[in-house]
Amino acid sequence: MKADRRRPAAQPLVRRQGSEWQALLDSTGEGIYGIDQQGLCTFVNRAAGLMLGYEPDEMLGQNMHLLIHHSHPDGRPYAETDCPMFQAARLGTGTRSEDDVLFRKDGSSFAAEYSSSPIIRGGKTTGAIVTFVDISGRKRAEQRLEMQFAVSQALATAAHLEDASRALLVAIGANFGWQVGFLWLRDVSETSLHCIGAWRLPEYPAAGFEQAVRGMSFKRGEGLPGRVWEQERLLWLVDLNSEATLPRVKDFAE
Repeated sequence: MKADRRRPAAQPLVRRQGSEWQALLDSTGEGIYGIDQQGLCTFVNRAAGLMLGYEPDEMLGQNMHLLIHHSHPDGRPYAETDCPMFQAARLGTGTRSEDDVLFRKDGSSFAAEYSSSPIIRGGKTTGAIVTFVDISGRKRAEQRLEMQFAVSQALATAAHLEDASRALLVAIGANFGWQVGFLWLRDVSETSLHCIGAWRLPEYPAAGFEQAVRGMSFKRGEGLPGRVWEQERLLWLVDLNSEATLPRVKDFAE
């Protein structure tokens, strides 16, 4: 049987099909895969493939750092030599991270917790086993708790809602990844909404957009704020520029 010269170090440590070991791996909810000292995938379980968007066979023989761990959370390239996940395979040193990012096949990413442990054979390190879990749900729950605490503090320390408006928007916007936010209140006559507060990221390029929106008012059912008031529910817009009653952000780009 001729050897595959293209991937000499990528022969699976166990057969992917028909093995009790593989069945055991596939029965777990955690993502699990193995790498050799070159960082090539030697085995992988079903959960890892589901979380990462790959068929398990697609991952075998691939450089796992280049496949799923190639960038930092802020988008900067992540050098393979700096990756702690591979220290277990190359130096025999186990590592654990409770807050990292892994990338799926479609290019999207998710918050992950992982551990990497060396595989020792005959007293020598031959690779590593990496286990990981998607902690996106946990991160969102933590963000919601942080936001709720910040909102409670802002309301508790303000004499009027207007005084707390910026703190509220900062707390909500920062935790949900917004770029800009506005707080609307009904006027004394209860006939229209007026903007009483605004917040935007320092790098947000449209200060003129904020000023224009601050000067607007909406009756019940009118515009996005008025429709929220009338329907008493959350409304989501994929593209703010599609909302005809609000200024177009691009018209105020600086």
